[in-house]
This record gives sequence, C-alpha cells and structure tokens, in this order.
Amino acid sequence: MKARLHSVDTLHKARKTSNSWMRIRLNGGSLTVKKFESDALEITIEIDYDKCTGAGECVDVCPTEVFELVDGKSTAPNIDECIECCACVEACPTQAIKHTSC
Repeated sequence: MKARLHSVDTLHKARKTSNSWMRIRLNGGSLTVKKFESDALEITIEIDYDKCTGAGECVDVCPTEVFELVDGKSTAPNIDECIECCACVEACPTQAIKHTSC
C-alpha cells in the first residue's frame, strides 16, 4: 500500500513555528493530519484529525498549555512552550497524537 501526498498547506507562526495540513489517501480512504513544527526546539507534533474526538485530554494534562481545542479538534499552537514530557501522547484516548520526542 503506497501513500500519496494529496495536498500540503503551510502556515508560518511566530518564532519560526509552522503548521501544515496533510491529506493522504490510502485505498480510497482519507487520513487528515495536522502537523505543528517548532524550528527553534526541533519538535514536531502531528494530530490525526480522523482519530481526534476532541476529548480534550491533551489540553487537560499538558503542563505548559501547548494544546487548545478548536472546532472540536485538538491543536498545538503553543508548541514552542513544549517541555517534551509526552503527557499528551499518553493521555490521548484515541492515540491521535504523535510527538517526535515520545
């Protein structure tokens, strides 16, 4: 099974932080991943929006308020505040979060 990159849209935020949308088609299905990157900290957090239910566990457990819920989905707009504790990955009930440090 070969994945094809369907589209990528990159936004740049303060302190060289960027967010990308990646849509990948797998066997006719669709997988939507929101990618948050911090160039300053060399950290990437990916949130699979097909899996994210907006439970908010990542928001509740993050000690530095990296995460926010927007339109019922998790986002990581404050990625530059991340201390790489991996609490978000462990707390997510649907395993929708991937973190380069975890």
